[in-house]
Amino acid sequence: MDLVVTSAHELAMDINALKESAAAFIMAAQKILRDSRIIEKEFLTAELAMEKRRSMLSSPTGSRVLDELLLRGNSSGN
Repeated sequence: MDLVVTSAHELAMDINALKESAAAFIMAAQKILRDSRIIEKEFLTAELAMEKRRSMLSSPTGSRVLDELLLRGNSSGN
């Protein structure tokens, strides 16, 4: 379980490997856990979930504070 929750960067540093190789190890471990039904869905770390969320299209509400709360605003404050 520790392997599936680590970042590819951290693992690569720990095992002295390329980040891509570390990511492949992590994905393989996640697949093993899904196949054995230890975890039900695709596992995402909070960091990856935030990256996915930030890459989504957004539409501002017109309120900077609400946009920031909903993570929809842009950093320029428009």
